[in-house]
Formats: sequence, C-alpha cells, structure tokens
Amino acid sequence: PSDSYPLLYNSISEEALLRKEFGSSKITYLRQAYVSLRNSDDKPLPVLVYTTEDSELAVATQEHPTIWLLTAHPEGLNSVESVYHDEVTIATQTKQIPPIIQQKLNVDTAVAIPLSMAMDMLQGGFSTHIIGKFSSTQEVQTFASLTQSYYKAEQRRTRNFSSLSLLSKLENLNTLQLQLRLGIVLTCGLILALIIGTIAWLEYRQESYLYALLCSFGTSKLTLLFHAFFENLLLVVLGLTATLAVWPHLYNNLVDAIGVSGIKYASNISLPPSDLSILFSFSFIGVLLAMIPVAIGLRKPAGLILQ
Repeated sequence: PSDSYPLLYNSISEEALLRKEFGSSKITYLRQAYVSLRNSDDKPLPVLVYTTEDSELAVATQEHPTIWLLTAHPEGLNSVESVYHDEVTIATQTKQIPPIIQQKLNVDTAVAIPLSMAMDMLQGGFSTHIIGKFSSTQEVQTFASLTQSYYKAEQRRTRNFSSLSLLSKLENLNTLQLQLRLGIVLTCGLILALIIGTIAWLEYRQESYLYALLCSFGTSKLTLLFHAFFENLLLVVLGLTATLAVWPHLYNNLVDAIGVSGIKYASNISLPPSDLSILFSFSFIGVLLAMIPVAIGLRKPAGLILQ
C-alpha cells in the first residue's frame, strides 16, 4: 500500500477485521467521500464507496465493477443515467437504494462507486458508515465492545447509534415473560391434573358397581384397569387437541365482536413446544391419578360391592 493513503488503508484493514469477525452478510461498510457528484438537474449527490465484499451492492455476475445510482424511485429513471464531476461525465446504472442504507444514512439518492475506482476521490477525505445487522443482543454487545476498544486505541472520534440498552431491557423483559408464562402453564397443568383425578374419584363411586358386576362375569381386573386408563387418556387427548384447534377461531371472533384494533389474530400465534409438552405431561399425570380409585376398587372382592 502507498503511504499517501494511510487513513484509507487503515479503513480497509478495519473493514476486513469486522467482516472476518462477524461475516460479510452482517456488516455494511461504506465510505462517504468529501466530494459530491451532480445529476442532470444540477442536484448534488453524495458519493458512497463500497467494496466487493458488500452483498448489497457488489455484482457477482459481472467481471467489471459497477457504478450505481441508488435511488428510492428508480421507476422514473432510465436503466443508465449520467452524473457529472467537474467536466467529467460518469455513466451509472440505476438501482433501488437498499432500505438499510436509505434508513441509516437518511438519503434518498446517492452514487455508489467501487473502491477500486474511487481512490482519488477518497484522497480528499472521507467519513465511514458501519451498519451492523445482528440477530442477537450478544452480537450487538460484542460489536460495540470491539469497535469502542478499537477506536479508543486509534484515538478516533466516532458517533454511535445503537439500541443496545433498549435491547437489553427487552431481553430482560422476555426472560421475565418466559418465567411467568412457564409458571402459569405449570399451574394450569397442575390444576388440570387435580381436576381430572378428582373427577375420577367422584365417578368411581357410580361405576364401582359396574366394575364389580363385570368382574363377577369373569372379566379380568387387569383388562378393566387398562380399559379405564385408555378411556381417560383418549378423552383428555381429544379435549386438548380440540381446544388447541378451536381457540384461534374463538379468539378471532372475540376480537371482531368487541372491536379491538391493533391486536394480531391468533392464527399467527402458537404455543411453544415446551408449553405443549407441559400441558400434555400434566394431563397424563391426571390420567394416572384417575387410575388410583379404580385400582383400589378392583382389589375389593366383587361380592362386597354387589351385596
């Protein structure tokens, strides 16, 4: 590298470091030159310089680099437009400006030039825009720590726009919500198991005579026990399945009936697998509790019940 571009080559090293650490798909690294181009209406256009690593702007199918005219309204322009720098005319290809660039840089129109063609423009100075797109709060924290340490060591001034504090609060809120939801699901499951078991105790008082009568006819007690178990299990599974299938429609009808706006329809909402497993597990426990009175009753001689 030439010594005449120390800041530029430091910037290139910085970009390579970030892309290696986080991946090219998560980093948008742009340099904005301290010069501007003009369109046919003599409107100044900011100049953004990109590298071949930038997935938003690089064109893998072309062997030569491309100069883009990024605009929010490409439908009103030709596929090839001319922009001007002093007395030089530059041909550009029209492209929809990537939403992340439009949003973060607050521009509707800009010219994006590959680094290999913009070295002279950057010699007059440039500012760097680094946009990170991360999928977790931990990645944001790592990015913030790495860049702060790097720029502090380089004694460079930076402006950071981050929602890290908000993301941390949201993550804590989600953790609390998860704990509360699991507590509610566990409580509902326990209540469900107790209800099933209690109903079975009450029903057995009416069915004990029938069990004793079947035993007197020679029916195996083990057969009656398995029959009661699978009967209760089938009823519980059908009940839970029907409830899970019907409740989104009931919820949607309720929202329409009371006229609540701004609420997502339940067809887009589903219970996490962990919650479903808890409900079905406690239902199974309830079925096992329901077998206790049956098992105790079947141990009694049939004659004592039928007399």
